Amino acid sequence: MQRSGTEEARSSGEKPEERRGRWWRWGLLSALGVLAVIAGALAGFMAAGSPNTGGTNPIAEIVGGDSPGMFISREPQYLLFLGADDEMNEPEEASRSDTIILIRIAGEGISMLSIPRDTRVHIPGYGYDKINHAFAYGGPELMLRTVSGFTGIEVEDYAIANFEGLREVVEAMGGVRVNVPVEVEKRAYPGGPMIRLEPGIQTLNGEQALAYLRWRADSQGDIGRVKRQQDFVFRVFNQAFSRENIDRLPEVEEAALSNVETNMTRNELIALGARVKALREEDGRIKIEAGTVPGHEQTLYSEPAGMYLSFWVPDMVEFQQVLSETVKPPEEPEAASGG
Repeated sequence: MQRSGTEEARSSGEKPEERRGRWWRWGLLSALGVLAVIAGALAGFMAAGSPNTGGTNPIAEIVGGDSPGMFISREPQYLLFLGADDEMNEPEEASRSDTIILIRIAGEGISMLSIPRDTRVHIPGYGYDKINHAFAYGGPELMLRTVSGFTGIEVEDYAIANFEGLREVVEAMGGVRVNVPVEVEKRAYPGGPMIRLEPGIQTLNGEQALAYLRWRADSQGDIGRVKRQQDFVFRVFNQAFSRENIDRLPEVEEAALSNVETNMTRNELIALGARVKALREEDGRIKIEAGTVPGHEQTLYSEPAGMYLSFWVPDMVEFQQVLSETVKPPEEPEAASGG
């Protein structure tokens, strides 16, 4: 379903500890978001039938072909994933997007660009501000315009996920197998039971996965946690699409899409699923490249907020390199300046 309307943002400063408390949700939402729409689309495609099962192939009707393999040579497709966690925001705050990921699906695989929520960008009609404020000012439509201007990539499709659904997705998959590097002791959510994980390869259930991704008590702190979250995203994605998990896809679809809203139609989701299916290699895995907007923290004045805020200021030179390695190969036009 499509979210409409514009919500007025409430201007308020954030304490450093409040900002740190939200960092952990980025990785959780990215795992849910990438899985939610694409896994759901793939499950929808498979449920609709294919020539191999004797059913009809709706993809052929949609795009005029008779095999999902045709999608490999088509133009790249872009999807903006937004992780909005309304329940964990203060009631009086306008809804904001805590996770922003631009996803590119093309013949060579899938690539993702993570944009930190505090990234300083130009928001059309408002000026320079944190990118996640675009969601509060004008919903997903304004966020699409903002991301398009920042990256120089025209993006039309979006998906918004509720991070609480990650637990349901992991449970629907039958758990996610990871290699826990050290002993972990963390609550899955504030007020929840303490969860303890021993080092080693193991299958985590939904609450264990949340606790594992929140934990940052090792020597690397937030950097170590980001690495674990990125690894978790890849594991969730590839395990969901593995041959061993294929029978669970309808359950994954239900868990994922019940926590996601999108402006894509059912036919567009089915076509997207077919395209992803065509990218699977012999072992069932899909090639994934990921990057994050490079930059540094700096306190600057925000005209829309009317106060000084802590921003993530992009390094536009390095950003061009990250773009070329992920969502915008060199043969495509250069990104717009982030100011």
